Amino acid sequence: MRVVAVSLGREFDTARLERLLPGKMFVRWEEPILLDVHGMETYVFAFGTVVFFDYKEETARAFLERIREAVEEPDGPYREEFVWEPVPTARGRRITLGEAEVWVSDEAVYGPLDAEGRKILALVLAQSASLRRVESKVDVLLEKIDSVLEELLGKPLILSVRGARASLIEALRVRSNLLNDLLILEKPPATWEDESYERFFERLRYVFEIDERYSIVSKKLSSVVETAELASELVSDSRFLVLEFLIVLFFLLELVSVFFGR
Repeated sequence: MRVVAVSLGREFDTARLERLLPGKMFVRWEEPILLDVHGMETYVFAFGTVVFFDYKEETARAFLERIREAVEEPDGPYREEFVWEPVPTARGRRITLGEAEVWVSDEAVYGPLDAEGRKILALVLAQSASLRRVESKVDVLLEKIDSVLEELLGKPLILSVRGARASLIEALRVRSNLLNDLLILEKPPATWEDESYERFFERLRYVFEIDERYSIVSKKLSSVVETAELASELVSDSRFLVLEFLIVLFFLLELVSVFFGR
């Protein structure tokens, strides 16, 4: 069975989404809305991501178009996909969930999953898809700051302030959003109550390299911010030096004027 997560943007406007899905509402930020979309068990997460079990392309696309207008800062879509086979098969790491045994490999989960197990699988896929969106934005910022540096090398610094400061502002905004998006990396409540769910959650996060990818994107973003700040400071210093030069030049012209005016 295909399980597919689709990130549509930074988050849903909850009031608008509740109008599009009458009778459904978010109880908590990390708790998804659970729906049946033409036979697909569907999880809608407040952080702009939807997960479909037994994914059907056309049906899923129609549902996403229906709720897209509720997305704030739309972007993407960004997808993550996994496989769940309810029949136990000894592949990968074995984990006991309640009375059932499941195996988690790099390609699939094998074995029966109860409601909490499916919700955890949906959450990790949603986290990974959302992280893809952040990774893409940071990569675009890296390209922008590279082009700003090329401009700084290619023309007088005083003329280059706009690009440097625009990249700095965008980098700071993305970093602020990234810190806010830490909520998407929270553990689900079931993991605090049952160690087996925590092991299942952590194994899935390992498979999708969530912690490693988050660390890399954070370092890239810090690098962008530092480079943009440096470029902005260089431009500001350049302007200050030009101002000093103009003051000295004006003073010298005054002296020349006084000397020849005698």
